[in-house]
Amino acid sequence: MNKLNPIFFALLVICLLLPGCDLTFNTVTVFSYDVTVTKTIKNTLPKTTVTVTLPPGHYLPFEVISSSTSSSPYQSPGSDIRVLTDTASVESVAGWILVETKNRLLAVDYQNHLVILVFNGQRAGITDYFKIKHIRQVDNTVFIMAHFDGGGPTVYPLVSSQFQAVMIKKSDLTQTGELVFRLQHEAGIGDRIPPITTDIK
Repeated sequence: MNKLNPIFFALLVICLLLPGCDLTFNTVTVFSYDVTVTKTIKNTLPKTTVTVTLPPGHYLPFEVISSSTSSSPYQSPGSDIRVLTDTASVESVAGWILVETKNRLLAVDYQNHLVILVFNGQRAGITDYFKIKHIRQVDNTVFIMAHFDGGGPTVYPLVSSQFQAVMIKKSDLTQTGELVFRLQHEAGIGDRIPPITTDIK
């Protein structure tokens, strides 16, 4: 707001008090100003680069053909690995899986593929989670690297027996014959269960 000139204000007061004083305003001009302020904020935080180094080895592509990550009727006494190489080997896990899953496993072309079936084991009263992250081969050893989350207590009674069945092409293997299969944490902190050996033809 513009301030009145003190001299003008004093004359105005005197004129109003004196008789016969006539003060006429011919024009009043009001100035308005529009001010636009533009402010640019630049991100000065340094860029962060995260480098993840995977363990050495030949990484095998795989396809998940069946899995369960929640409460289910699947039954397994504990963490386990089964390598299925033919339809006869599917029968060895028939008591742990649903008929639907069994049919999927029976439909696999075992002449050109093998199936790795990983059971996380029964967990009572906790929410548990695991997932196969990658599979790699070093000479005659196949490492199944998985993420394991111990979870926490649940409000309702819960028994889960999680598993994953993944299919691998035999042509992707660097070698066949007697192969050792090892289930490990993705961070590579050791075997989750004792390794198993299977003859892959």
